[in-house]
Amino acid sequence: MPAGSVSDIWSAAGVPYVANPFGTFIPIGQGPLASSPTGGTITPSVISGGHSSFVFTVTGTPTNISFTLFTTQAGWTCNATNITANAANRAGERVVMIASSTSGATMQNQLVATGTAQAFVASDEVRITCDGY
Repeated sequence: MPAGSVSDIWSAAGVPYVANPFGTFIPIGQGPLASSPTGGTITPSVISGGHSSFVFTVTGTPTNISFTLFTTQAGWTCNATNITANAANRAGERVVMIASSTSGATMQNQLVATGTAQAFVASDEVRITCDGY
């Protein structure tokens, strides 16, 4: 693949590619999607550059959910919103990142008041955005 900066876009076989901040090119809106979920399933949404957004649907009642992302130089910073809990007015819950590596992250459902792990409810829809660094 051609060398370039983050602003470089090129096409191969009709598929547009963008350079990510880590010196490689990935298909715009495609590419190395989040995968290997623990505690649920993943519906890909947007992947471009060093950013990934997707929906994680929880199966069972785990307190932690984890997933694999494409490899970055240093790691990932992820933020999440449990849209199902918000819509059901389940007060006092938040989803926070508790671990990350160069190729993935782990999120935990917690009680805001104490920081204690709280089980997700089966079928919770957690919307996650991650930025590689």
